[in-house]
Formats: sequence, C-alpha cells, structure tokens
Amino acid sequence: MMNASQTRTTDASLEVVGALAQAYRKAAQTGDTVGTQHLLFALLRGESAAVDLLSRDNGGLRGVILAKDETVWLSEDDGGGDPSTASAVTALLHEAGWVAFRKAKPTDTSAAPESRPPLPSGALAAALGRMLVSAHELGVAWANETHLLMGLLHDPGNRASEALLERRLDRDELIARLAVLPTVRQNGKPNMLSLDGLRNLGMLDHAPSRGWGGRIGRWLTSGGHGSPVVPTVRSEAQRQAVRLGHSSVTTAHLLLSILVLDDQIAIAGHRFRDGVAQVNGAAELLRTRGATPSAVLGAVAELIPAGDRPQAGSLIPDMEGGAEKAVTRARLLANERKSPSTGTTHLLSAVLAEPDDPCHAVLSAVGVDVEELRRALG
Repeated sequence: MMNASQTRTTDASLEVVGALAQAYRKAAQTGDTVGTQHLLFALLRGESAAVDLLSRDNGGLRGVILAKDETVWLSEDDGGGDPSTASAVTALLHEAGWVAFRKAKPTDTSAAPESRPPLPSGALAAALGRMLVSAHELGVAWANETHLLMGLLHDPGNRASEALLERRLDRDELIARLAVLPTVRQNGKPNMLSLDGLRNLGMLDHAPSRGWGGRIGRWLTSGGHGSPVVPTVRSEAQRQAVRLGHSSVTTAHLLLSILVLDDQIAIAGHRFRDGVAQVNGAAELLRTRGATPSAVLGAVAELIPAGDRPQAGSLIPDMEGGAEKAVTRARLLANERKSPSTGTTHLLSAVLAEPDDPCHAVLSAVGVDVEELRRALG
C-alpha cells in the first residue's frame, strides 16, 4: 500500500469503515451504484470536526442528495485512482460492504442484481485512494473523517463536489479549511478489534491481571490449551479473507494475519509481554526477510482470485481444512517442544511443514527463501 518499503502503512479508521458501510446501505435502498454522494451523505449524518465545517449547510446538502436520482446527476461519478492504493482500496471496500450487509441473508451468484451488494463507482474508489495518500503523507496511520472529506473533494467532477456546487459552497475554500484542522494530523480510531482482546487477556506489556480476562489468559496458556494469540490470528485471518473478497480462510490468510497483528501491536505502542514474546516471533522472522503486510497482501490477492462484490451474509468465512490442520499442528508442535504456550512461531512452522502449502508460493513471490526460513524456525 502506497510504498511497500515504509515500515508502517496507512489504513482506514473504524469511523471511515462505518461511514462507508452506511453509504453501501444507502445505495442499496435504490439499487444504485454506491457513489461519492452516498458517502458524503453518510458523513453528514455523523459528528466530526470535518463535518462541523458544513454545519450551516448540512441539511441543505442532504436534501440535494436525496432529491437527485441517477437520471438527474450531471456527473457520472467515474474516474481512476492511484494504482499504488488499488489493493488497499479494494480491501477497504470489501470490508465496509461486508460490515454493511453481514446481518443480511447470504447472496448467491444466481440472485437478481438488485438483491446483491452494490458496486462502488470509480470516483468513490479514487476518493478513498486519495484519502489514504493524504493521510500517509501527513504521517497518519489511521485515516479519519477529515482525510475522508479531503478525498471526496479532491475531484471537482464527482457527485460529492456537484452537491456542494448545488449549494453554492466553495470547494477550494473548504479544502483549505480542512487542511488546517488539528484532526488532519490525528489518527482516527484504530480498526483493530483483535488487539483489544489480547490486551484484555493480559498478553501485552505486562502479566495478566487478577480479573476475568487475566484468569482466562492464564488458563489458555496452560495445560496444553494453546494461547489467546493463535485464536486472535485466526480471527484476524477471517477479517483479511473478507477484505480480499474471499469466501474461505486459507493458510495464506493466517500468514498475512500474523504480520498484520504484529503491525497493529507496534502501531498501538504495545509488545508481547515476557513469557509470550518468546513463542510469537514469526512476524519478526518474516519482516527481516522482506515479507511486509503490504507485500504479502498483494501476493495473496494475486494467488487467490476475489469476487467483484463484498461478501454478504452474517456468517464469517469458513476455515479450509488445510488452515484448520495447521492450527492443530501448531498446538501439537508446541506440546512436543514443551513450549509454555502455542504462538505464531509454531503456527508458521506448521504451515511451512507442508511442501504444497500455498504459503510457499506467497513467500517466494515476495522474495523470501522458504527453506532458509524453515531452518531459522528450527
């Protein structure tokens, strides 16, 4: 994403994902392509420093958007985005679309087009790409609503900008005012719910507390039960499968989630606590060999074809048999080595133990010598 050589990447905050999910739901009401006007409408319904700049015209702007249907807009809401952000934008669109419709009945390929999640417009994808680039240039890890509105207004020819013109609002002046808001250099709420679980279970920074979270954490890391880390990796792998538009979780998603989770821990200023870190060094082994989250994301996207629409339905992607076996093999390997708990080091070893596992192809694609990595794992 943006620049694979960067040690940290920029992603969308929870607020941005939520606004985009609202835009999907709004577009689905009429069966339209989800466009920049739907996302602007969703933003205007929320509360943020960026939206406060439009407080006097909030109702008028929403009225314009509600009054105009597909036949009335002059803008086609098309456009091309920055190729360097393409994979990150696609992942964001898949995740937000899934969030929007995860409580709906699962769709199938034979369903009528209007019963399936709407496709995003080219201008919407371009606006999201611009949002990520703007936030990244400002050193922000989690793009917020300020960056999102900046992205929406970057193109004077999209429908969001057309709505502003209908209300005689100066787009250039608004962009200039957004650029000096304090929030332009601030992170949004991190989109990493997996991290909250690890922190509550006492896996990060310090020993588990005496509360319920600490008791569960101690139980999971004793008696051969494994540890909360591998289930967290598994949960993150399911989210990554959604982001990639995949209907099932493979070992390639487990590999990607090992790196993503480590990235989240570092961005939040945490680390695995003593006693947990010694069996969770897989991400460091991968990074030192050139396997970054963005590089592996791109390799997995090329290896496993994705659908053109977000996954819908309440069920999370199923774990394929190979992924389930890898998790079991990791737990048994930890027991065999008499490790204090099961960690990502065991999981990576278990995945690479199978010569035909797709992770071999993924790692080779990003320049990792798989045999050398296996020797380093022991």
